[in-house]
Amino acid sequence: MNQPPAPQRAYHLTIDVSADTFTDLIDLLHHLEYTLHAGSTNVTSGGYSSGGMWTLTHDPEMTHERYAAECQAWLAARKQLDDVAVSSVADDVTVSAFRIADQEPQ
Repeated sequence: MNQPPAPQRAYHLTIDVSADTFTDLIDLLHHLEYTLHAGSTNVTSGGYSSGGMWTLTHDPEMTHERYAAECQAWLAARKQLDDVAVSSVADDVTVSAFRIADQEPQ
């Protein structure tokens, strides 16, 4: 059973970066900060010792209240799926136990 996608807040930043050293990584993250302040929303950056991609999306209709409500609905849907999955597994185990009990010893 597929889990429903989790809700996202108004601003969502996806980051995939890597660097040769921790200092290089920090420098790249400073560059990321600069590009965000400059208004960039989709960046690919590569250099001698670091590189990566980041994408910023914005849903202007998403409010804190709407996000909280969507989270509650998402959690309820997940719980329902989890309950069905647990029930299904329990049924499978019970059926398997009966099949084993019905078998003749060899």
